[in-house]
Amino acid sequence: MAVVGVVGDGDVSAAIRRTRADVVVLEQDAQGERDFYVQLWRRYPHIKVLAISDSGKRGWLYELRPRCIPLGKISACSLVAAIRARIALGPAPTSRKKRAAEVH
Repeated sequence: MAVVGVVGDGDVSAAIRRTRADVVVLEQDAQGERDFYVQLWRRYPHIKVLAISDSGKRGWLYELRPRCIPLGKISACSLVAAIRARIALGPAPTSRKKRAAEVH
């Protein structure tokens, strides 16, 4: 591992482009900063964001990760069963958003 750049309050996006970084380490002290990560992923979908709390005692790793689960042959019943099974698992560990849909 090599530190390829340090950015104070500068342009993080430009630093990623210039250094071709794989991971960005940032201080996270507000929920709103997560919107900033989404902006980074629009330009650099490969980037991982290691966010460290302002106290330095907690951290989170954010990344975009495509996921594919084969469902086999599809029917109306198997589709409903797959959706219900996923909902039963609850939100993904890194997701804090509410469920977008529920099947009854």
